Amino acid sequence: MARKRDRPVTAWLLRCFLLLNACSAIGFIVYALILQNPPKTALPLGMLIVGCCALVAVLIGLVGSLRVTCCLTLYLYLGGLVTLAELGITLSMFFNYNGTVDALVNYSKENDPDWTKADTTALKDKVANGRWFFLVVCILQFISMLVALVLRVCVYPRERDFENFEEGGEGTKAASSSQIQMQKLQQSISGRQPQSVSTSPGTSTYASSKLQKSTTQKMSAKYGSYTADADYTSKKKGWFSRS
Repeated sequence: MARKRDRPVTAWLLRCFLLLNACSAIGFIVYALILQNPPKTALPLGMLIVGCCALVAVLIGLVGSLRVTCCLTLYLYLGGLVTLAELGITLSMFFNYNGTVDALVNYSKENDPDWTKADTTALKDKVANGRWFFLVVCILQFISMLVALVLRVCVYPRERDFENFEEGGEGTKAASSSQIQMQKLQQSISGRQPQSVSTSPGTSTYASSKLQKSTTQKMSAKYGSYTADADYTSKKKGWFSRS
């Protein structure tokens, strides 16, 4: 197994941006409730939905930063959709400011008989100030998406390739040791001694005598017993007489 490595700086950077995104998602939800409680018109309702989706994306991104690649990929997709939704809401507050405010004011007048011009002015100020906050949120969300993309495409694949290389080296060493053990097992089963092990003189003499006896028996079975031959008998007697 490859040894465990420290998490890259990019992963911690992503977690910092995810923390900021979580705060901004909560800000979306709170701001929607400030504008209209409960949310009924397009802008507050859209902020509430986008804020909840952003919180889910943050949780998935945190899991993905722990080297769970599938969650990091899912965060890229979901975070991209959330970023586009936040950007759409922010642009509508900049380029459709009057229409957005009129929709909120008309709904409030219809449902609140005590609605006054001061309430309308306060609502306009809330929308005017909030759009700059949402612009900063979109920028942070975009940066976090870039960091997650770098982490997914560049950092984690390189770490995984390096770990696979180390695991392959350790696997080769394990295979070599297993081959050596197999050779030793074969030698022990066949009764052969390794070349580095020297045999004792008694063992060598016993093996030579046993081989000579076996060869003599095979020659006698094929050509007959040569101990009855006169030549052999005379030579044998001569040898004994010499001794």
